[in-house]
Amino acid sequence: MIDRGWWGVAVAAAIATLAGRAGSLSVSGQAAAVVVGALAVRAGWGWGAVLVLYFVLATALSRWGRAEKARRTRDVIPDGGRRSAVQVVANGGVFAGLLSVGDHPALRLAALGALAAAAADTWATEVGTRVGGTPRHLLTGAPLPPGLSGGVTVAGTLAALAGATVTALAAPWLIPSAGRGGIITIAAAGFLGALLDSVLGATRQGRWRCPTCGTIGERARHCDTFTEHAAGWRWMTNDLVNLAATAGGALLAFGFPSLRFI
Repeated sequence: MIDRGWWGVAVAAAIATLAGRAGSLSVSGQAAAVVVGALAVRAGWGWGAVLVLYFVLATALSRWGRAEKARRTRDVIPDGGRRSAVQVVANGGVFAGLLSVGDHPALRLAALGALAAAAADTWATEVGTRVGGTPRHLLTGAPLPPGLSGGVTVAGTLAALAGATVTALAAPWLIPSAGRGGIITIAAAGFLGALLDSVLGATRQGRWRCPTCGTIGERARHCDTFTEHAAGWRWMTNDLVNLAATAGGALLAFGFPSLRFI
C-alpha cells in the first residue's frame, strides 16, 4: 500500500502540473511546489488542504483585475508572470520546513503562522494595488507609486488582516490542542508578519532608478536601459523580504505562549 508521503508527491505533482498549464507556475516553480506540497501532505491531509486553499485564493486574487494592476504598477515592478521556484520557496518554504521538523503543537502553530503571513502579504498586495488609493510610506506617510514596496493603503491593510484570519481559522482543526486562542495567535502573527514585510520593503529592499527618466522602482530595466541602485541593500530582493516575513510570522506564532493553548 502506498503511504501518505508518496500520495503527497502524486497529488502535489498533479496540482503543480495543472497550475503550470494555467500559467501560474514556471517549470522550476512546479518542481518547488511539488516539494512544498509533498511535505505538507506528509504532515497530514489537512495541512495539504490548507496549502492548496492558500494557493487557490492567491492565484484568484492575482488574476482579478490583472490588466488594471499592470497599468498601475508597470513603471515600478517587473511584469507579473509565472511564479518561479524562488517565489514558491519564499512564500511556502518556512511553512513546509517547519512541518518537516516535527509534530509538536508549537512547531505546527509556527508553520501556520508562516503561511498566514504569506497569505496576509499576498492579499494586501493584490487588493491594495487594485482597490487602494495612493499608497503611503509605512514610516513617513509620504505618497508612493502603486506597487512600490513599503507602501500601504487602508484597503490593503484590511485585506492583510482578512488573509491572516482566513488562514488562522484552520488552527483548531489542524492543531486541536491550540484551542480558540490559536486563531488569535495565528491571525496576529500573520498580520504582523505582513507588517514586517512592509517595514523591510520600505527601509531595506533594494530600489533602482532609471537614468533616463528618473523613475524609482524595482525593475532591472526601464526606458530600454539598465537601472541604477538608488536605495536599500542591493541584495535584498522582494523574494528575500517575503521569506523574512514568513519567518517572522512563524517566530511570532511560536512566541505567544499566553494565547497558544487557551
